Amino acid sequence: MELDELKNKLNQKLETDHLQRTEEDIAALLNKKAHSVLNKIRRSLWFEVIFCLVFTVLLIYVSIASQYQSLRIYAGSFSVIMLLVTGVFVYLLKQTNIANSNNLPIRENLQIIVKLMDEFIRRYFQFCIALLPVCTLFAAVLQIYEKEAIVEIDLLIRKIRPAQSQKLFFTIVYLVGSFAGLYYLTKWYLKKLYGNFVAQLKDYIRELEENEKE
Repeated sequence: MELDELKNKLNQKLETDHLQRTEEDIAALLNKKAHSVLNKIRRSLWFEVIFCLVFTVLLIYVSIASQYQSLRIYAGSFSVIMLLVTGVFVYLLKQTNIANSNNLPIRENLQIIVKLMDEFIRRYFQFCIALLPVCTLFAAVLQIYEKEAIVEIDLLIRKIRPAQSQKLFFTIVYLVGSFAGLYYLTKWYLKKLYGNFVAQLKDYIRELEENEKE
C-alpha cells in the first residue's frame, strides 16, 4: 500500500509541477533549450567552415599541380568561390553570436536568428542548384578549348565508342540525374544541418509567445 501511495504522490507531483512554475521559470527553461539548439547550429557552421577550407586547399593544389590547363583553371576558379562561401559561414557565426549576446529579450533574439537562418537556407539551396549548370557549362567550355587531351577520358571514349545519339542520350540522363540527385541531397543536407534546429527554435518562439499571453 505504501508503495502505491508513493507512486500516486509522484504522479500527482509530475502532473502539477508545470503549474507551479512562474513565467520567468518557463522563459529560463526555454532559454536554456534555445542555447543548446544554437550551439548545434554553430557546430554545423564550424563543420562547413572547416570543410570549405580543406576543400579550398585541395582545389588550390590541383590548380598548381595538375598537368591539364583546363583542370588548373577549373580548380583555381572554384577555389575563389569556396573562399567566398567560407566567408559567408564565418559571417553567420558572427551574426548568431551577436544576436545571442545583445540585450534584447530571448524571443526577439530567437526571431532574429531564425529569420537569418531561414534566409541563409533558402539562398544556400538556390546557390547549390544554380551551381550545377554553371559547373557543367564551364567544364564543357574548358574541355573544348583544352589544347592537351585528357588521356583517361579519351581512353574511355575509345573503349565505349558511343554513337552521336548515345552521347546525347547519356548527356541528358547525366544532367537530369545530377539535378534530381543534387536537389534531394541538398534538401536533406540542409534539413539535417540546419532545418531541424531552426524548426525547434520556431517552436520555442511559439511557446514564449503563448507564455506571454497567459
